[in-house]
Amino acid sequence: MIKITDASVLAFAKLRTHKIRTLIVILLSSLLFSVLIISISVIQASFLLLEPRNVS
Repeated sequence: MIKITDASVLAFAKLRTHKIRTLIVILLSSLLFSVLIISISVIQASFLLLEPRNVS
């Protein structure tokens, strides 16, 4: 079984060798996550606007 220190050394070495790919993955995932959050907000707002209001 691999130790935590060995795993962290391997992870940092991989990050150093694949800087561009890691940056692209981080940017792409953050972009997709923000699109997901924005779309959920827009859908919730549109449902709130379409609800019938009680005028009494």
